[in-house]
Amino acid sequence: MEQEKLINYITGNLDSEEAEVVRNWIKSSEDTRKEFYLLKNIYSLTAGNADIPELDADYKYVKRKISPNKNSTLIYLLKNSLKYAAVVAITLLAVYFSDKITTQKPGEDSAAQFHQITVPLGQISEFEFADGTRVWLNSGTKLRFPEITGNTREIHLEGEAYFDVAKNEGMPFIVHAGSHQARVFGTSFNVRTYDDLEVTLIEGSLGLTSPFQKEMDMLNPGEQFRISSTGTNKIIQKVETHPYEAWKEGKLIFRNKSLGEIAVDLERWYNVKISFNDPKIKDYRFSGTILKYKPIDQILEAIKLTSPIRYTLQVHPERSSEIVLYAKQ
Repeated sequence: MEQEKLINYITGNLDSEEAEVVRNWIKSSEDTRKEFYLLKNIYSLTAGNADIPELDADYKYVKRKISPNKNSTLIYLLKNSLKYAAVVAITLLAVYFSDKITTQKPGEDSAAQFHQITVPLGQISEFEFADGTRVWLNSGTKLRFPEITGNTREIHLEGEAYFDVAKNEGMPFIVHAGSHQARVFGTSFNVRTYDDLEVTLIEGSLGLTSPFQKEMDMLNPGEQFRISSTGTNKIIQKVETHPYEAWKEGKLIFRNKSLGEIAVDLERWYNVKISFNDPKIKDYRFSGTILKYKPIDQILEAIKLTSPIRYTLQVHPERSSEIVLYAKQ
């Protein structure tokens, strides 16, 4: 595949036919998929920043991996393609799910087959069940569901997902998340299980149960159920729902959120490791919106402009890149 076409695909500068050709090439083999995501990840981390000393070696590495016979074309394209696109398009379409679903037996006494979808760090995916239910999966998420569902539609979730459930009063949709089950018949809601369990209801109605409680907790639209990973400190509260929907559109919205909390989301979204030279700066608070497909150095520059913080960024082609945040002296 021509390097220029790959860059234009990443930056959203291909028509639908050309984009389809690239998608077919990406999913044609494991090697082509790895080559594409290696290029995409380095681009999303560093595009437009020619001042990071580690970049030249990384560009050369990617260039060798993708096309050993080319010389400087890829370096030129990587450093200049930002002028043609405001947003870096890191695309993972539902068509890839056929390659990412694995089948496994949950236990020796059960003949039921489970499918599992795993979304790598740095990516967001969308999936549609046969009944019309749509689910968006955030970075670092695993979704398991049985091949034969019987009288219920049941799935098991680790990570974060947004559900738009097709209505079927005779067949409830059940999400197993941590020690709780969310039971719905047709509704839209967000579930987050990275640390504490958070369930945010957008539309419809939803009930939550666990083995440790006698009565079902019911949510109304605009309410959020939250319980700590230890099973204590349960609360139900009214929240602004837009931030819990926006991530599936590539937006991270935060309201008076600490830099430590924001860093955790950035680590998953960009597949990076973020550390703090001074723990005190974790408590700096921010409000705003981050576009997921902006290169991360642009986001770090925005943080740097609004707070007494500086940073270093080291890009590693085959493992998570590293960011260190410092307090300005």
